Amino acid sequence: MIRAAFLTLAMVTAGAGTAMASDPAETAATPNAPALSTAITHAAKEAAASMAWTVDRPVRRPGALAALYGTYAALQALDFYTTKHAIGAGSTEVNPLMKGGNSAAMMAVKAAGGAATIYFTERAWKKNRAGAIVLMTVLNGATAAVVARNAQHARR
Repeated sequence: MIRAAFLTLAMVTAGAGTAMASDPAETAATPNAPALSTAITHAAKEAAASMAWTVDRPVRRPGALAALYGTYAALQALDFYTTKHAIGAGSTEVNPLMKGGNSAAMMAVKAAGGAATIYFTERAWKKNRAGAIVLMTVLNGATAAVVARNAQHARR
């Protein structure tokens, strides 16, 4: 379809260039010149209108990605919960940003980190859908391992 549009555009351009380059005496002698010009204009408008159906639809987000986002948010909440219980059971926090033990600070860091992860994954899926799904799957797995480790420490 694009080839047809370019061919039509080339024909219109060539026809317009020929009409402009002609001698005024020849133009007056050719009674079909206005009809030809009208036909070219009409053909160009039809070609432009027929190109409307070739516009690509917006790309939709993979369905698995929304589920992975929800799982990631739930795992972040579980990480917060199990970390608090593990610290209460006598474990120490390894993450230097969380060492103070302040729940509000911990929740803020978790929320900011989760939001940044989802933001950058949203940007990544536009270029590589499968890569974004793999990224979120790996992050979910790593966070699940941290939650399991925290739960193990909380039981001691």
